[in-house]
Formats: sequence, structure tokens, C-alpha cells
Amino acid sequence: MQSIINDNTITTFPCLMKGTESNCIVLFIGPRKGTVVHSGNSQWSEGHNSAEWIMEYFEPFHGTITLSNSN
Repeated sequence: MQSIINDNTITTFPCLMKGTESNCIVLFIGPRKGTVVHSGNSQWSEGHNSAEWIMEYFEPFHGTITLSNSN
């Protein structure tokens, strides 16, 4: 038996995506490139930036995020 997954999902950037295991929210500006805007229960803090995110570990986030400067 052979199983092939054809995932033709097209993602438009910029977009918010949620980690499927970590629940962190990342603002992606392109494939694999983004910044954490909510850490959830992940090891990454807000502001962590990477150009090497593994896209398979994320799903579209449909909620809202409010960003503000803290004092």
C-alpha cells in the first residue's frame, strides 16, 4: 500500500500561524521567516526571530493579537 498526501495549501504572507504543539504565535513574513508575537508554552520568547521555522509544525491562526509597547 502507498499513501501520498497532496497538500496544496497556499499561504499568503504576511500571516499569523500557531504552533501545533507549542501554541506560540508567529508572524510570518515569508516561508520559514517570522517573529514570535506570543510565546504560548514554547521555549521562544516574544521577539524571537528565525528564518528557519519548520512550516509543518504550524497551522493558520484565525484569532486576533493585540500588540503594545510595555513600560
